[in-house]
Amino acid sequence: MKYLILEDDKKSSNHLKEMISLAFPDFQCIGQLDTIEEFIDSISKVEPDFVCLDIQLKQELSLRIFELLPTFNIPFIFTTGFEKYAIQAFRLSAADYLLKPIKKNELIDAVNKLSNQITRNNWLQKQKVITSNINSNEKKLFIKIKDNYEVVEIDRIVRLYAQGMYSQIYTEDNLSFITAKPLKHFEILLSDLGFIRISRAEIINSSYISKVINKSNSELILQNKYKAVISSRRKTYVLKEIEKLIQSN
Repeated sequence: MKYLILEDDKKSSNHLKEMISLAFPDFQCIGQLDTIEEFIDSISKVEPDFVCLDIQLKQELSLRIFELLPTFNIPFIFTTGFEKYAIQAFRLSAADYLLKPIKKNELIDAVNKLSNQITRNNWLQKQKVITSNINSNEKKLFIKIKDNYEVVEIDRIVRLYAQGMYSQIYTEDNLSFITAKPLKHFEILLSDLGFIRISRAEIINSSYISKVINKSNSELILQNKYKAVISSRRKTYVLKEIEKLIQSN
């Protein structure tokens, strides 16, 4: 496989190239570039199988590539030295990123996923979702549904329900689909976006809460009349989270 590196720190670029060479001896680095202009010029001449993009260049973000090349569909891995920089946007978009200093096992996992993950058309979808998640308040999920990938607007998700190691997602359009991710994955992913895990089996979008019924086992009535039962273990936590959300609005 052929790959390009966009990284404006020469030491970091050389280190990444060396790590890839050691892990994948048959791979060929066809360029180490430090500006977006050089990168665009290079891929117009020879298309790599994947690219490694440093998020924060000296003058700008490498994400500008997606704006300059709206049909960009080359598989990509982001690298970053900032733990919190745009990380939520990447996770929502199912984009692989490597936190510097890059660990060998994480690099191998990320590269291996590129080769068997999704089609070029899906990569085009993915970059559009990343751009949206960074530039817009309307966040989206890029998730695998059976053998396909779908884009789901997060504010249209009403609740998520555990199905073993899978999760079933219900939307306000009365649609539902199952994805091969456990509920814990979405609990972490969506916790800062108004979603609350109310029991071992269920996460709800607090935006859709219509009424709270305080009984021995509290119930939440959602806007679609669905009754969600709060587990006794989580009752205090859930009610406090709801109260905090009410106060913040």
